[in-house]
Amino acid sequence: MSPAQTNALKWAFFALACLLLAFLRQLLLGSLTIWGAIPFLPPVILAVIASFEEVRPAVLFGLVFGVACDLALPTFFPCLYTLAFTAAALLVASLARSVLQPGFPCALLMTVLTFLVLDCFNIGAILVRGAGSMRAMLSLSLRETLVSCLLLLPVYPPLRAIRRIFSE
Repeated sequence: MSPAQTNALKWAFFALACLLLAFLRQLLLGSLTIWGAIPFLPPVILAVIASFEEVRPAVLFGLVFGVACDLALPTFFPCLYTLAFTAAALLVASLARSVLQPGFPCALLMTVLTFLVLDCFNIGAILVRGAGSMRAMLSLSLRETLVSCLLLLPVYPPLRAIRRIFSE
């Protein structure tokens, strides 16, 4: 199999895994709230995949995944996920390779970083509209990040397995 075919197959498996993880999250957790926050899966998936990849493929994934999330999920302003996920993917891929060894601790730290980028975009959009208290927004962002990091436990192993199968 050529490198281009292998790469296409890897991204197809990543896409299928993303869809399966989203389906299972909705099936098993629904709109379950923990500490007043609903676990949010897309930033966890983005952080894990971006931490495995080089900068260019990670940014392209962030862009495509952000567009898909913008089309499927409600947002405060158009292109929120496209902008936030592209920026987060750039940051995560740059830091994951240079600062930490790839692995679960790296994925956990990159997940927190991805939520930080996304929450900065969200809070900025809300503040521009003049709605909401900064303290409440920061509290919800922290709770959502902590609750969502628990999703790393079922997300990391299958994505790591795909990465290992198609490692270059």
